[in-house]
Amino acid sequence: MKASRSTIGICAAAVLALVAGIAFYRVTSLSRLRARTYRIGINYNPPYQYFQADGSIGGAAVEVLTEAARRARVRLDWRIHNEGPDDALRAKSVDLWPIAADLPARRTYIYFSEPWMEQSYDLLAAKPWTGEIGGLAGWRIAAFDLGLNLRIARERAPQGTIVKFRSRPDSIAAVCTGAADAVLIESRFADAAVVNPPAACEGSHLYALRMPDSQLQFGVASTFEARRVADLLHGEILRMAEDGTLALIFSRSPAYGLQQAQFTFERSEARRRARTLQWLAGGLAAGMVLAVWLLLRNRALQKEADRANRAKSEFLANMSHE
Repeated sequence: MKASRSTIGICAAAVLALVAGIAFYRVTSLSRLRARTYRIGINYNPPYQYFQADGSIGGAAVEVLTEAARRARVRLDWRIHNEGPDDALRAKSVDLWPIAADLPARRTYIYFSEPWMEQSYDLLAAKPWTGEIGGLAGWRIAAFDLGLNLRIARERAPQGTIVKFRSRPDSIAAVCTGAADAVLIESRFADAAVVNPPAACEGSHLYALRMPDSQLQFGVASTFEARRVADLLHGEILRMAEDGTLALIFSRSPAYGLQQAQFTFERSEARRRARTLQWLAGGLAAGMVLAVWLLLRNRALQKEADRANRAKSEFLANMSHE
């Protein structure tokens, strides 16, 4: 019995040592992450992120990442990189990018956290959509002059002519002025334009067509060396969704809206449930291991007791013959 208690004590001490070791590793690892300043890039992409002539920056994505970094106690150095996330991260001119579309082609040179935003794309025109759109042969398709938007426009309108514009409002207005036949734009901007058309579209009605299979997910992007920081910031963004901070930031920006906050909150809830299940599974596995060990230990003790009883019986039998 003493041996059994001693063994249980040793096992408990080993488990405590393991837990303490994991906790120590996490603390020291976080300390190393927080010991330096991380360069985070932005380009001109209002209202997500923008910069003024005086060098000041703003936008909902900037606000979200700034708050996430404050909570994570991570220092950020915001830098303007007009070449966009692909070139900036591939060249390691920056360590992080606040928000970028997680595309399979990018994963060879960019690390993406789990998504904290999603969006789909629409074609917006000044006349109703009828029939199949096909490759939009002969169409002039307006698009905001941004790498991702141009890439999607070329993929969705391979037979059309892509016309670049300096801003999303300008690309929408082009449909009403006749400078373009349609504009390919994020669905949330298309919905807003249908409800509240720009001044150039006064007296006109805009029609949106949701592009099939156009939904993309966006996460914090980073170099592979800075992936742990990207994940750390993403974790704080999910906590911001839980406490309502994210919804407050999104409510101030037409680029997001409360539906986007709901998406991030649902991601947070899914992660919380997954972690709860992991802890339960871990506890169940530990309980099963302990039960098996106790069963084996009990069998071993029973065998020892049986051997002792047999030896005692043999001894008494021998004594009775003397």
